[in-house]
Amino acid sequence: MRFSEFIAACGAAVLISAPIAAAAQEKTAPQFTLRTAHYFKEDHPWHRGLAFFAKKVNDDSNGRIQIDIFGGGILGSEAQTMQLVKDGSLDFVVSDPSAGAPFAKELDFFALPFMFRDYAHWQKSLDGEPGKRYAKLIEDKTGMKIIGYWGGSSRNVLSTKKPILSMADMKGFRLRLISSPLKVNVWKAVGAIPTPIAFMETYLAMKSGVVDGMENESVAVRDMKFYEPAPKDHMTWQRMTRLAAAWLPPPRILHPWPDQRFAVKHPR
Repeated sequence: MRFSEFIAACGAAVLISAPIAAAAQEKTAPQFTLRTAHYFKEDHPWHRGLAFFAKKVNDDSNGRIQIDIFGGGILGSEAQTMQLVKDGSLDFVVSDPSAGAPFAKELDFFALPFMFRDYAHWQKSLDGEPGKRYAKLIEDKTGMKIIGYWGGSSRNVLSTKKPILSMADMKGFRLRLISSPLKVNVWKAVGAIPTPIAFMETYLAMKSGVVDGMENESVAVRDMKFYEPAPKDHMTWQRMTRLAAAWLPPPRILHPWPDQRFAVKHPR
């Protein structure tokens, strides 16, 4: 199930599992608060999706469940917030699965390029048996549950110096990457010089010449204004795997209401 579907399904399920009489009652003060985090701005799709999710759950639970969103990286990087989830200090997070590679190397799996033919293939794979088996493997290894997939956009290579029109142009190119062994090896294979740098430091790294460019989705390029230090023509390549996963720690989530917890784990 995609995370966008999970948002709607979860909210609807909470409504269904609530007492019928709740519909006629006024909203009460929150009885249960969940915390989530991401590192983008408020106009980014991740934040907007989480805000919709939070409102839906709050409305359909008659105000009993509140979700607090910490955006802009205020709680740390993707890897740091995933560690908080794993420790039980944060309830769930939306992140690039590769950020969790230190917990399970299989989380780097979706960094492989050209794995899916198109979006429909990506969707069918994650919604089907392969996605279920993958989620089970990750839960067994990390104790965290994937409750949805989000993303699936193509990636763009941006350059500060020269147009990047083919893989041949990547030879000797100092490319900013997330710290991911698989991604580093993929780009080494085409002659690039992978340089792991924190996302929030990428703009300055390109502007100061530490790296020659980066690769990311267009929405991130727009939001972070990466096009300013890297205005050159870029190559678009298909990696339908810049998916964001929402993670849940073990059964503590929604513990007071087993029905709601079931709805989160098994959205309809």
